[in-house]
Amino acid sequence: MVAQRNGDEKTEYFNKNIFTYNGNFTLGNLFIPWGVLCGTLAMQAGLTPFQGQLTSLLIFAGAAQLSGIALLGAGGSWSALINSTLMIGCRHFLYFATFRNEIIKLSLIKRLFFAFVLTDEMFVGYILDRREVK
Repeated sequence: MVAQRNGDEKTEYFNKNIFTYNGNFTLGNLFIPWGVLCGTLAMQAGLTPFQGQLTSLLIFAGAAQLSGIALLGAGGSWSALINSTLMIGCRHFLYFATFRNEIIKLSLIKRLFFAFVLTDEMFVGYILDRREVK
């Protein structure tokens, strides 16, 4: 159960740090089994360990990563890989637009980091936490 915020906490909701919402650490722990899943799929698709790790670095959206590995394993073209990754990842532009007012105040380094760690789970956690404040 999440505790309700008092008036002072509402005024300092983000405290200039949009990376701290309830449950962020717990969601971060889910990257470990996801890495194992993607690594296993990459091995089954015939990718080298380096290529498998490179997909995790370059294709951060989970569904796009899995489809990209499957496309590479099936001998798909690079244009198909890029197009499918862009289509699947378009939702992140909408997520980012939701955070715009908070993100615009951050330095470039923090904005790039935020773009890298923006996940579906982080977005939902933020929205649920934000509703609590209102």
